[in-house]
Amino acid sequence: PMAVYTPHENGKIKNSSNSNISNKREIVLHDSSKIIRHFCPFLYPPAKEQEIMQFETYMGEHLGATLRLIIYYYFFTQQKISHHDRDHNHDRDNDNFLKLVTTQSSTIEQILWKKLYNKGLLASGMKKAMKINPETAKHSLQSVRDVFQQMSIKLRLDPNDELGKKEYIMDSIQERIGFTAADLTFCALAAPIISPPELEVLLKSDDEKDYPKQLIELRH
Repeated sequence: PMAVYTPHENGKIKNSSNSNISNKREIVLHDSSKIIRHFCPFLYPPAKEQEIMQFETYMGEHLGATLRLIIYYYFFTQQKISHHDRDHNHDRDNDNFLKLVTTQSSTIEQILWKKLYNKGLLASGMKKAMKINPETAKHSLQSVRDVFQQMSIKLRLDPNDELGKKEYIMDSIQERIGFTAADLTFCALAAPIISPPELEVLLKSDDEKDYPKQLIELRH
């Protein structure tokens, strides 16, 4: 993700829709966590700021990166099987993957992704660049399972009490912090697995049979 903005003379900011960043007064933020911190500082309560930032880093490494690898691995594997067997579901398999990775992308990006994916160039290039193979997929899958197990415990008011649930990640028995960037981070990174109603555009319930079963199993 990228955000471009131009500071006002009075210190306030003005969002910029101009992609030309040659203007020296325009500032570009490339990392999603930096974008959130800059535009939504209220999601980082001072008392929890460092803990939230550490949570973001951990989730990025142990859920974001690993889940991306798993998704690519299983969809690329399905694509290979479809090419080989001339499966009539080949086009639908492609559509599911392309919906997942190109939602909210520009028209040009969507066209390029489709062409590269359908020709198999995307799979071969990304497998090599990201070291996507059965072994790395296995380790990544275990990492995602570990994160979900950790989150199940973290969302308890008392780690030893399975019944007492917190509404938000940073809440505690002593203090209710409310929604923070930690909640936003986990929800955003886990969305491809959880598939909340708000993301029905990516995966409708009747499409689950075409979705890698290993990812469906992670929901339970």
